[in-house]
Amino acid sequence: MFPLLDFQNAIVQKLLHEDALSILAQGLGHIRIATELVRFCATNHSLVLVINSSSTQEQHILQSLLQANSTKNDELSNLHIVNTDTNPASRAKIYLQGGVLFVTSRILLVDILNQNIPLQLVTGILVFNAHSVSPDGNDAFILKLYRDNNSEGFIKAISEKPYHFVKDFNQLEKSLKLLQLRTAHLWPRFEVNIIENLSNKIKVIEVRQKMSIKMIEAQQTILDCTVATVNEIKKLNRYVDFDEFEYSISTDFQTKVRNSLNPYWHRVNQKTKQLVNDLGTLRFLMNILIEYNCVDFNDFLESLLLSNINSNQSIFRNNVDSAWMLTDSGNLLFNIAKERVFRINKNNLLDSFVPNRLKSLGFPADLQLVLEPQSKWDTLSSILDDINSKLSKNKDKGSNNHPILIMVDSEYSLQQISGYLNTRNKDIDVPHVVEAGKYTGISRNHVDHKVEHGKYNKLLIEHLQKYFFYKRRTNQVRKMSSHNNTLPNVEPSSNKNANITVNRNPQYKRRRVRGSSLAASTSRQSSILQNTSPLELEKQSEQIANRIPESENSYSSIQNEFMNHSTRYITASDDVDEYYGLIPNEDLIYIRAYDSSLNLQVLEDLKPSTVIMYSPDIYFIRQLEIYQAQFPESDIEIHFLVYDNSIEEQKYLNELRREKEAFAQLVHTNSTMVIPLQQSGLSKDIETEQRMSLLRSVAPLNFSGNSSNLTHNSLGKSIGSSKLKVIVDMREFRSSLPFALYKSRPKNSGPGQFVDVVPKTLLVGDYILHDKCCVERKSVADLVQSLSSGRLYTQATSMSNYYEFPILLIEFNSNLSFSLSNIWEYSSENALSDVCSKLVMLIISFPKLRILWSPSPASSANYFLDLKENHPEPDVDRAVGIGTDESSESIDAQYNNTSFGILESLPGVGQSNAYKVANKVSNLSELCNLSLEEMQKLLGKSNGKELFMFVNQTN
Repeated sequence: MFPLLDFQNAIVQKLLHEDALSILAQGLGHIRIATELVRFCATNHSLVLVINSSSTQEQHILQSLLQANSTKNDELSNLHIVNTDTNPASRAKIYLQGGVLFVTSRILLVDILNQNIPLQLVTGILVFNAHSVSPDGNDAFILKLYRDNNSEGFIKAISEKPYHFVKDFNQLEKSLKLLQLRTAHLWPRFEVNIIENLSNKIKVIEVRQKMSIKMIEAQQTILDCTVATVNEIKKLNRYVDFDEFEYSISTDFQTKVRNSLNPYWHRVNQKTKQLVNDLGTLRFLMNILIEYNCVDFNDFLESLLLSNINSNQSIFRNNVDSAWMLTDSGNLLFNIAKERVFRINKNNLLDSFVPNRLKSLGFPADLQLVLEPQSKWDTLSSILDDINSKLSKNKDKGSNNHPILIMVDSEYSLQQISGYLNTRNKDIDVPHVVEAGKYTGISRNHVDHKVEHGKYNKLLIEHLQKYFFYKRRTNQVRKMSSHNNTLPNVEPSSNKNANITVNRNPQYKRRRVRGSSLAASTSRQSSILQNTSPLELEKQSEQIANRIPESENSYSSIQNEFMNHSTRYITASDDVDEYYGLIPNEDLIYIRAYDSSLNLQVLEDLKPSTVIMYSPDIYFIRQLEIYQAQFPESDIEIHFLVYDNSIEEQKYLNELRREKEAFAQLVHTNSTMVIPLQQSGLSKDIETEQRMSLLRSVAPLNFSGNSSNLTHNSLGKSIGSSKLKVIVDMREFRSSLPFALYKSRPKNSGPGQFVDVVPKTLLVGDYILHDKCCVERKSVADLVQSLSSGRLYTQATSMSNYYEFPILLIEFNSNLSFSLSNIWEYSSENALSDVCSKLVMLIISFPKLRILWSPSPASSANYFLDLKENHPEPDVDRAVGIGTDESSESIDAQYNNTSFGILESLPGVGQSNAYKVANKVSNLSELCNLSLEEMQKLLGKSNGKELFMFVNQTN
C-alpha cells in the first residue's frame, strides 16, 4: 500500500473533520481512501461499523492493510468481518471487543433490534457505495436506528457514482436524508487539486481502428432496429419521450423506459412489453458485435431466432414476436452475420482436392469459409510485434524491461484474446474453387475454374467446427423428441403485431448518426434484394450440419493438423534445462479484465512497461493517471485501441459527458439546497417534555396529568409515547416492510417511536400483530411461486390451526401499478386466471383466512396498526414456540376434527359461533340434549330455534 496522493489525503482529512457524503469521480481511488479511513479507525478504543460494502472490497482492504509496512498485528486484530458464518454468541463478543467491523446489513439490523449491540457505544458508521442506499433498504433502517439512539456518533459515506445523485429530482437531498447527513463533498476530475496531482504526462498512443464493411453494416442495422423500436414504443405510449438518440445506446436506457411505463404497466399491451424487452436485446447485440468473433455472434443471433420460434410453438406463448426480427433491417442483420462466417460454393465440387481437404477439417464439400477476423486482432498483433522489437533493442543495451499488460472488458474477451495470441501464427490453409473466366465456344459457353487458397485463423476454425458439431447434436435431439423435425413456416408479414416500420427513404436521404457514416453511405440495394429470411438461413445451417459425416464432425480434428509440426516429445536423453526454466519478465504478456477494485493493485504488482487497452474504460484511465502520479519515474506507454466511428467510441464519450454534467449539476445543487436540522437524535424524554411544555403554553386549562400519562381533556384520548410491538420473522428483513413499520405512526400520535419491531425466528407466519392474529406476507412473484408449489396451502393450514385470525397479505411494489395484470411476467400468459382460481380454492379451503391487498409497504404498515387497535401486545415467547413439537396451542388440537366439522354443518351453527358452542358443551350428545331456552341462550333466538327444530324433528 503506497502513500496517499495530496488530493486523496485532502479527501480523508475533510471526511475526518466532519460528517459528510464524499462523492468522487470514477477511478480516483475511493477504495484506497476507504482503506485509510478503516486504518484510522482500527483501534480497540472504538467500535466502528462498516456497512454496504461488497465482499471484494472487504478482502481488498484487509489485504492492503496486511501488506502495508506500517500495519501492526494489533491493528489487524481489530478488523473483523461479520457475516452469516458468525453465530450470535460470537457476534456479541466481537461487538464488545471493539475495532472496525464489516457487517452484513441484515445481520446488523437484527442484532440492533434484539439489542445485542449497544448503539450508544458505537463510535461511528462508515457507509461504502452510498449511491446504492435505497429509501426502504436495511442500510437506511440501520442509519435511522443509529441516529435515533446515538446523536454523538459519526456517519461518513463515500461514493464514486455521481450520476446516481442526479437521476431524480432532488436526489442529492434525498440521499443525504437517508444517510442522516447534511453535507456533501464533491471531488470531480476537474477539481484544482486533482488536476495538479494528476498532471504527469503519460505517453498515450491512440489507435483508431476502422471496422470492416460487414461490421459497419451490422452496426447500422442494429441502430435502425433500435430507433424503430423506440419510435414504435413512443407511438403506442404517450408516457415515453426520449428525443436524444444517445439515450438508446446507454446502459440504463431500457431501465428509464421501463420506469416511465411502470405506473401504467397494467394498461400497457403485450406488444409494448415485448418491445421494451427487445431494447435490452438490441443493446446487447451492439456490445457483442464489437466483442464477439464472427462465429459466436452468428451463433447468438441464431439462438435468439430459435428461442422466438420455440416460444411460438409453446402453449404459454404471448402471441407477440420480437418485431425487430421481421423488419428489413433485422433480416439484413441475420444475412450479414452469416456472410461473415461462410457461404455456399457449389464450384468446390468441380475439383477433387478441395472436397477432400474440407472433409478432413470436418466441413462439407460445398462450404466456402469467410471467417472474418475482428479488426482489432491484426492491430493488436502488429502492436505486440513493435513492442517486442523495441524490447529486444533495449535488452541488447542492457536495459531492464517489464512485462506487457493487455486490459480487456470481460472474461470472454480475455479468453478470446488469449486464444488468438496462442494461434496467431498458426493459420490454416483452406482451398476453394472460383470462376477464372468465361469464353464462348462454337456450341456453348465454357467457364474456367481455378483453386484459390485462403489463410484462416485456427481459433475461428475451431469455433466453426464446434458450431456445426453442436448444431448437428441439436438436430438429433430435436428429431428424437418429436416426429415433426421441421421448423414452422412463419411468414413475417402474417404477424399483425410486427408492424414496426424503418425509414425507407432513398439512400441519399437516410438520416446520418454518429458512427454510421460509412454504413449509411454503403449501398445495400443488392444485399436487400438477395436477402434470405432468418428462418431459411437457419434451415440452411441445419442442412449443412446434417451433411457432415458423424466420423468427420469433430472439432478436435484440427488439433491433429499441428501435432506433427508443433509437438515434440522430450526423451530421457534430452537436456531438461533446454525445455524448462524461468521465463524472463520482459517476455511475459499478462491479460486482465477490468476490475475497479483490483486495477490499481494489478499495476502496482506487475509494473508493466506497456499497457494495451483493448477497449476504452474511463475508470482504468484514471487509475493509470494515479499510478503515474505515484511512480513518476516509470516510463509507461499506453496503447489505446478503439473502433473509429463506432458504438464503442460513442459510449465512452457519452460516459465522460455524463459524469461532467452530473458534477456540474451537483455543484449547483450543493450550493443552493437547504437541509433541515436533524431532530431525530433527541431522546424520548426530551421529546415528551417538549410536547408537555407546548401543551402548557397553548392550552393550560385543558392540560392535566404528568409525563407518564399525557392526556387532552377535550379529546379524552391518550397521546402518550407507549410503543406498539410487532414480532417479525427474521427472513422478512429482506423486504422493506419492517422499516415501514418502524417509521409508521398510529393515529392521533405525537412525535417519537411508536412501533417496536421484534425480530425472531417464526415457524408460523411472518408477522405477529397480537396473540390471535398472524400475517403471512407475499409479494406478487412469491405469490405465484407459492401457489404453484403448494407451499401457501401448508402455511395457511398452520396459521389456521394456531391463530384465530390468520391473514394473507399480498403486497405490491410501490413503483409498479396496483394490479394483478402484471402477473404474466412471473409465469405464463394464463397466470392471472390460474392464480385467481387457486386463490378462490384457498379461501374455500380455509374460511377463516382473510386476504389484505396492499399497494405498498407503507400501506401494509398502516393496515397492521389498524389491526392492532384494542388488542394487547403479542407474547414473544409464545409466538416463537408455536409450531414446534413441544407446542400444544393449536386451536384445533383441543377439538376432534370430525366432530367439529359436524358441528359447523348443523343449522344455526357456523364459523362465527362454532368455537363458542364447542367451549360450552363437551360433545355433540350434550348439545342435542339442551332445551330450547338453553339453545336460544347459547346461539340466539332464531339460530337456537333452528337448531332445536333440526335436532328434535321426528320425521
